[in-house]
Amino acid sequence: MEESTANTGNKPVSKIDALKQKLRSYKEEQSAKTKSKPTPEEIRARYFTPRKETEYFRIIPSYNNPDELVEKAFFHTVKINGQWRKIYCPERNDPDVDGKSPHCPLCAKSRSYLEQQDDSLKGIKREDYTEAQKIIDSDNKELYKKSKSWEAKKFYIVRGIDRNAQGDGVKFWRFKDNYKKEGVFDKLQPAMNFFIENFEEDFRDELNGVDFTISTVETNRPGTNFTYRTVSSIQTRPKQSPLHEEETIRKEWINDPTTWRDVYKPAEAPNVNANEFMSMIALSDDVSKVYTAPYFDDTDSKNKHWVFPNRPDLEEMANTRNRDLGANTSNKTVEKASDLQSAASGVVNESYQPSINSITKDQTGTYTDTDVVDLSQDDNSAQAPDNELETQNTQDVSSEQELSNDEAVDQDIEDEIDKQVDDLPF
Repeated sequence: MEESTANTGNKPVSKIDALKQKLRSYKEEQSAKTKSKPTPEEIRARYFTPRKETEYFRIIPSYNNPDELVEKAFFHTVKINGQWRKIYCPERNDPDVDGKSPHCPLCAKSRSYLEQQDDSLKGIKREDYTEAQKIIDSDNKELYKKSKSWEAKKFYIVRGIDRNAQGDGVKFWRFKDNYKKEGVFDKLQPAMNFFIENFEEDFRDELNGVDFTISTVETNRPGTNFTYRTVSSIQTRPKQSPLHEEETIRKEWINDPTTWRDVYKPAEAPNVNANEFMSMIALSDDVSKVYTAPYFDDTDSKNKHWVFPNRPDLEEMANTRNRDLGANTSNKTVEKASDLQSAASGVVNESYQPSINSITKDQTGTYTDTDVVDLSQDDNSAQAPDNELETQNTQDVSSEQELSNDEAVDQDIEDEIDKQVDDLPF
């Protein structure tokens, strides 16, 4: 039998041994590729959403933007098949290409309503409107409200460790900007500021930082039986503490390369990319009743399937693949758990590589909170009057200016949306 010296130094091996070694290497490569694909549970583990009465969270620096205490991102808020979803906005989140912003069908939808406004009122004072002009003004305001509803909303994102689930590793906490200054960020800032001013340390420091305590209350959506939890206050421990006692675990968390863009990815569906998905959404007229976008229907446990309104061809392709794959039931979990990644038939992005898999909950231990001081009521947290709600009735401005700065209208649509979706875990 012929022998080979490949990969064995000077010790000869048979061709059969070489073939076995090659097969082992194939198996190892395949195993590594499989591990790079997170399960729906692993994907959800990357979210931090305060659900309990008290939660504990340690903020750590962003992997690729460590100088920013919080990162900003923009998402459109739409209701698909009765479920509110945040849809990634490429125009506001992605860098320009050749001096131009990436195309976003939903931003284009928002602008289209403003383009329909009648500009014949420009330069005319509101008190001088004729009856016909008042009707035009009313129509313009409705168009403005529709435009605002389709507009991408600003969110803040922080990276950190959920002290009640440290075995999950690095998580991301996303919360909506609140124009009334009553949101999560408005409760978090005073605590951040107090710690920096009094301890002269970065609260994210791995050795001398601090944990935040988040208190929530159950809130009922007016007119419904639906309840959810909202953040009522942000607290912090008065003493500094290490991110973890074990340096190995500290470094694993700090050096985890996952970013918010790896978690909150553009929404897709089988055979439909992100741009096409948004274009389908834009065919609808109302963000609260999107009837043109695909979704995964699992109401019947024996017949879980994709639904493509008005596109039977795509629906057949998606569900044929499901049947061929054995009716993979993880579809809906992936699609609903995220506006975060490729939802095509439950297949997630292979480039996503959780780096905390080797750390178990036993290794990370448990966390208890003592000696908590409430810093969210610091003097610096006093909120200024909500001047944004004031109208410009006393100023001589054109109707066009009023339309672009009509905070009363803005308040109406923001209140309507916030009551339904602000900081909900979707």
